Order: sequence, then C-alpha cells, then structure tokens
Amino acid sequence: MFSNKFTTKKNLNLRFMTLIVCFFLTSSTWAQSQETFSEKWLIENINKNGLAPLSAEQMDLSGEEIALSSQVPYSYQMGGSGQIFRSNSDASNSFQPAVRNSHGWDVYASKAWTIGMTSKLGIKNDYSKLKSSSGDILSHSPTYYLQIQASLFQNLFGKLDRALQEQSQFAKTTYKLKAQMAEHQSITAARTLYWSIMANNISISLSKSLIETSKQQLKEMNRRYKSGAAEKADVYLSEAQVSQREAALLGLQLKEQGYLRELRLIVPAIGNIGRENFPTINIENVIANVSECIVQISSHKETPRQYTSYAALFEIYKKISAAESSLARKGLGPEVSLGLQVASKGVDPTFNDAFSEASDLNKGSWGASLGVTVPLDGSSSKLIRTKKRLAEINELKQHRELELLLNGTHESALTSIQYLLGSIRTLDSSSKALGNRVEAVQKKYRQGRVDFLSLVQEQDQLFNADIGLTESRLLFLRELFNYFSIFNKTPCDFNLEYAKIAI
Repeated sequence: MFSNKFTTKKNLNLRFMTLIVCFFLTSSTWAQSQETFSEKWLIENINKNGLAPLSAEQMDLSGEEIALSSQVPYSYQMGGSGQIFRSNSDASNSFQPAVRNSHGWDVYASKAWTIGMTSKLGIKNDYSKLKSSSGDILSHSPTYYLQIQASLFQNLFGKLDRALQEQSQFAKTTYKLKAQMAEHQSITAARTLYWSIMANNISISLSKSLIETSKQQLKEMNRRYKSGAAEKADVYLSEAQVSQREAALLGLQLKEQGYLRELRLIVPAIGNIGRENFPTINIENVIANVSECIVQISSHKETPRQYTSYAALFEIYKKISAAESSLARKGLGPEVSLGLQVASKGVDPTFNDAFSEASDLNKGSWGASLGVTVPLDGSSSKLIRTKKRLAEINELKQHRELELLLNGTHESALTSIQYLLGSIRTLDSSSKALGNRVEAVQKKYRQGRVDFLSLVQEQDQLFNADIGLTESRLLFLRELFNYFSIFNKTPCDFNLEYAKIAI
C-alpha cells in the first residue's frame, strides 16, 4: 500500500517536473520565434555569426602576412657551426708536423639592413694538435670578426630594399581596404535580400487579401446560383478565380523561400526566422525617406570619388607599379659589391692566453674585396624590360577597371533612379485610379449592371498594378543598394547607418 502511494507520488512529481521543463522550452522557443526580423537584427547576426567578418579578417591577415614576410629577411639571426678532424697519417718528412687532431667552432649574429648592406659579427676558434719530431704542438686560434657586404649598383643605398618594403605595405593596405569593402558589400547584399523579402511579403499580403475576396465572391455566387440569380458558368468562373489566385500566392511564397535560401548563405541564424517574425512595413514611406540619398546621388554629374573607399586604390596601384619597376632589376643585370672585414686574432698553446691575445686590438687586421658580375648576353636586359612593362600594364589595367566600375555604377544610377521614380509615380497613379474603378464596378455588379467576368477582370488589373508598383519600389531600392555597395560613403542615413567605411 505504502509502495503504491510512493510510486504514485513519484510519478506525479516526475510529470510536474516534465511540465515545468516543457514550459520553459516552449517559452524559450516562443520568445525566439517572436524576435522581429528587422534590418538591425540582420546586421547584428551578420557581425556575430555570418561569414563576412571571418572573410574580412582572413583578407586582413593575408595582407599582414605579406607585410611581416617582407620583414623576415631583415631580422637579426644567430648562427653557428662546428667541425672536427682526426688523422693517424704521418708527415711526408721529419721537419713537417703532422695534424693528428683539430676542431673548431664559429658563433655569429647577422643582419641584413634596408640600406643595401648585410653585416655579420662573430667569434670563432680553431684548435689543432700537431705531431712533430720534437713532440706534440698545441695551437688555439680564436678570432673576433666583423664582416660587411654592400651593393654598389643594383641595391645602392637600399633602393631595392625600400621598394620591397613599400610593395609589401601597399599590398597590406590593399588587402585591408578590399576586406572592408567586401564586408560592406556582404551587408549590402543582405540588406537587398531583406527588402526583397519585405516587398514580396507585401505582395503576399495583397494576394491573400484578394483570395479572401475571391472566396467570399464564390460563396455569394453559389448562393445566387441556388436562388436562380446566376448561371453555373459564373460559379465555374468564380472557382477558377480562387484557384488562379491561390496559384499566384504559391508563386510568391516560392519566391520568398528563394530569397531566404540566399540569405541563409550570409546569415546562418536566418533559419530561425518565419513569416510570423516579419514586421509590418510601409514601403511607400521607406521610399519617401530615402529622398536625401536621391539628392546626394543626383547632385553629382561627375563620379564622386570622395564617396567611395575604392578611390584610394588609384594611388596605391601607381605606387605598387613603381615599386615593381624598381624590383625588376633585382638579381638581374650587372652588379658591383663591396666586402669589408675587421678581425682580431690570437694564437697560443693555452686557451685563455690565446683569447687574451685576440682581445688585444693592436694585433687586429682588416681586409676589403670588390666583386663585379656582368651578364654576357642580352637576356637579362630583355627580362628587366619585360618586367617593367608588365608592371605598367598591370597598373593600367587595374586603373581602367576601377574607372569603369565607378563611372559605370554612378552613370547607371543617375539614369535608372530617374526612370524608376517615374515608373513608381505612374504605377501609383494607375493603382489609385484602378482602385476607384473596382469600387465603381463592384457597385454596378451588385446592381446587376455588369457581369461577374467584368468584375474579375477589373480586380485582376488592380492586383497586377499593385504588384507592379511594389516591384518598382523594390527595383528602386535594389538600385540604391547596388550604388551603395560601391559608393559606401554616400552621406545619407539610409546608407551610413550600416555602412562599413574603410579608414
């Protein structure tokens, strides 16, 4: 008996806990599903979970890698070497000592400088044990030395070194700039899809409203048919009208899924968003609020380079071309090099005494060398000329591509915006006129002065006009976003609110 009560109580507690867990899970899901699908939410999720920030960081790090790699050859380096030799052979005559044992080591620090010079500072020691007729001879030979190697022609005063450093810094700047622009364009693409979804949602709402009207008309038509006030053909027409409008709705819903599918490639969190999260938006007011953007764009007959981060690339490409032209000679053509060495050497059978002697700079030595290399055929000169011309062609090509991009985008926007605004005004006027006409035809239909087919045709014309008006407004917004993807500094709120402006 007690066991049954205990089991019952245990089951009740378990059910109670299950209900609590389900309640919190449901509440969490409900709270998540109630999140509004706004532009602000969209940008926050792009910055948090999207690919754009990772891609931008990847490009930024690629530029940083190039800059750091160019510094590596000029960093300080430590090095060393050692050798050992043993022999049991005898000398060829009694007066010549025979080497039985020798070893040595060399420790140094080296550095390449950006002035066309390399240096090496080190200490080395050679030890040898020689056997002669008078006995074994021990010798320690430590040496302190400084070696300098300098270019007197190709890299005189480090002109090639500076060109290499400049080239890497320009590449870093280019990567950084392109990374920021790519992130900005990703956000712009997401905003374009967002407004495509919002505009399509308006069309869906219109379609649903028209379907409800069609269904009410079908009910009325069936009632009139039963009372003998309508023919069976009118019922069939009404049924066809409902089916056609439901098919149109399915087409719009399919289009919506296409937009969402594209958006999921940019914002993974979009998978949690449904139509219940869509806000109510008056796209007519949105178009009216971008008037300052229209003024900014239309006020510039010439391409406003000051409104795009891409403008900085013009100067960068020129500097990269100059650096590449300088580097074209690197490792090619004639070269003259100068070598200098300063050393202090000690020799003594005792290790400590030998180093003491090497520390005496009065017993030091110095030496110099001059090296010359001259190609004997013209292949090097031809290669140098080709490299220089290639650098010029690359710069010219990049310059023209930028010109075409900026000028084409601006000129297209100047024309398209005016056409689209004209189209919006015309379609808006047409929609209002058709709305008034539908009201008049509906009144005549109720009075029996026009047939049902005429009413259906008028309703379809109004629906198509409203859809066309929404599409024109969307095309207008798309044209703006296409413009802002390049001219990211255009000073109007609709652009700057989420713009990624390169510094």
